[in-house]
Amino acid sequence: MDKRYFFELTNKLYRMTLSFPKQETLRRRMRGLADEILMDLVVILEGDQKEKRDAAFNVEKNIRLLDTCFELSKNQNWVEIEELKNIQSDYLVIKREVEEFNNNNRKEMKEEVKEEVKEKITAPDKKETSKPLSKRQEKIMEFLKEKEKAQVKDIQEILPKITKRTLRRDLAVLTEQGKLKKIGKGNMTYYQI
Repeated sequence: MDKRYFFELTNKLYRMTLSFPKQETLRRRMRGLADEILMDLVVILEGDQKEKRDAAFNVEKNIRLLDTCFELSKNQNWVEIEELKNIQSDYLVIKREVEEFNNNNRKEMKEEVKEEVKEKITAPDKKETSKPLSKRQEKIMEFLKEKEKAQVKDIQEILPKITKRTLRRDLAVLTEQGKLKKIGKGNMTYYQI
């Protein structure tokens, strides 16, 4: 199947729904779903891997919805049942192919997650690989050992020549290394060992 096939199928659906009453909700709904399916199928053909995954899940969902619309339309006698069934069948073939694509993607995603977890488990601990503390960072650590918790302004009192910005960078490094915990946000941010 290629892009031309998908365009032709969408056009078939449009032509078929011309027999529906103009203000009929099913007519608008089916055309809208067909348009979304078409766009997502084009993305599957031409997009990057993440776009393809997202589009494939959308196609699967939208074809399920379209299938329900087909079933509702069968009872209305607006079109020949055979024509409707043929178009419905074409969409169901696409749905099966997309389901297979999605199942393969799910397997790949599971494998990727397993690999990420494996890397995290086997990766060396950041604490072990962190570089030695600067004198300023050592003073911050000593100060926090004496106090239970402190804000940047408290730390600046013992290091008055150091800007708050520099102190925040030091605190961020110490937090990243796991030596400190950051509690709160904004003006209510405290650090503790």
